[in-house]
Amino acid sequence: MEWNRETTDSYLLPACIFLSLFLALIGLIVQNLLMLFVFLISFALFYGSQIYLNRAGVNLTFKNVRNREKFNKGDQGEWSFKFENKGVPILNGSLILRFDSVVLPMGVDFDEFPGGIIEMKIPVSISKNETIEVKFPVEAQRRGLAKIERLIVDIPNLFGSGGVYMQYKKPVKSEILVFPRSKPVDGFTSAHTKTQGTFTVHNSLFHDPFHPVGTRDYAPGDSFANINWKATARMQSLQTKVNSPATSRNWMITLNISADYSITSDLEDLIEKTAYILEMAAKNDIPFGLAVNVRSLNRTPFYYLPIGEGKKQRQRALEMLSVLSVDDVTFPFSLMYQYLIMHHQVPPVLISIGKQDKESEKLLSVMNQRDVSVFQLENLNGQGVLQAWKQQFRKFA
Repeated sequence: MEWNRETTDSYLLPACIFLSLFLALIGLIVQNLLMLFVFLISFALFYGSQIYLNRAGVNLTFKNVRNREKFNKGDQGEWSFKFENKGVPILNGSLILRFDSVVLPMGVDFDEFPGGIIEMKIPVSISKNETIEVKFPVEAQRRGLAKIERLIVDIPNLFGSGGVYMQYKKPVKSEILVFPRSKPVDGFTSAHTKTQGTFTVHNSLFHDPFHPVGTRDYAPGDSFANINWKATARMQSLQTKVNSPATSRNWMITLNISADYSITSDLEDLIEKTAYILEMAAKNDIPFGLAVNVRSLNRTPFYYLPIGEGKKQRQRALEMLSVLSVDDVTFPFSLMYQYLIMHHQVPPVLISIGKQDKESEKLLSVMNQRDVSVFQLENLNGQGVLQAWKQQFRKFA
């Protein structure tokens, strides 16, 4: 069964049923028709109420469809839930929902408890063989993942106190994800490397052979493979192809959310600056990956998004940032670097965000010696600046 079903104050009804039947029998014995008639009606009402409580909600089904709506902070939308009832009608019931204050209901009364927990009650009535969709408007308040922690259907007794209390046992799959805001970071255009690639830059040791920009006169030492024969025939002298300067700009963005033995107090600031960096990468068609030192049960022992590009990659990265929490269990930042090195998942550019320790500095130094351009996000007077990494710890233990 998908519901924990409880009947409250059920002991009163059997007593009322017994008393009504007993008084009706007395009315029959003393031949008091009014008394007999009144208590027979009372018996029928109480007995009918008992049958209703025994059957109400037994065949109620919650359509638990996986759905994740994606909002930015301040966006408004709807959260909906679908139910199907194949049993007795549910009259004057209530749907009780409890969830995190990542989103707030609009135009509906709700209670807010310590810890940012929202609880709200929505009137619900469902006829037999009817399917209904309960929806209410919400507004995104802050970054995070809004999940239903508790879904309850409360069915009152038709004739008196008590009722049926049904709590859904399975995790509710309908969620609302609120993306983080981005906080501008300076210096990101410097994050390229002197490694052969296809991204056009003003200065590079390499050139992209698939993007010629013109020709020039042949000079001794030029490869004959670079001769433009059509231009040579037209100019009546050897012409060498001039290709666009190019470099590889694949980025691996690494985020450390820990500070010593706890989550950093700058978590939101780091997330917003990381969001800006990956959005700029996506905007400029730069392939990037994202690694966050939060423990994962997947094949990779930490949150990891392989290198990709485009809008879908941007969305996956923002989703990863959105679910980060102060309750996360962290993974050692230096071990995350070791894993990336051992599995050859370090591209020509690595951007490090967050606090570094001695072991992490040592590994950054190793990567820097392997033609990896390492950049560190620095905080200068409250402004995030992407700078070439400089070793802080001169001696490694």
